[in-house]
Amino acid sequence: MPPEETRPDSETPRARSAAAPRVRQPYRHSRLVFDLTLRIQSEYARRLLRDREFRPAMHALYGIEVILHLVSDDTEAERVEALIHARLEGLADELQREIARLQVLFTDQGLERTRPRYTHPLDVTIHVASPAMALYANLIQELDRL
Repeated sequence: MPPEETRPDSETPRARSAAAPRVRQPYRHSRLVFDLTLRIQSEYARRLLRDREFRPAMHALYGIEVILHLVSDDTEAERVEALIHARLEGLADELQREIARLQVLFTDQGLERTRPRYTHPLDVTIHVASPAMALYANLIQELDRL
């Protein structure tokens, strides 16, 4: 008799597979991304890069710019994109104005040659899959610079 026939029913391969189902691995889509490496120094910018804040924002931006075009009308998707871009660009303008204001303060105080230094900078690589993601990453860098 072959060895498989001499095993009790509970040890046959068919019985084992029914008793212990295979664990399914999540499907990973392969998509085009650009790697953007950021050097983040401040604690406030680091907080934005934590998974709890960063990952949902990136998934939402990807969904708006890529998936929304697949599931809705192009004109509606472009209107939503325009709103998102206007908001991100508005935030970038506000950050630029504040950085310029602080530069004037540095100059007035005679500190234009000195810069604060952070003790533990962090190098982070972000996978950018849409223009809004790049804008968001740039906002984080500007906040860090501020």
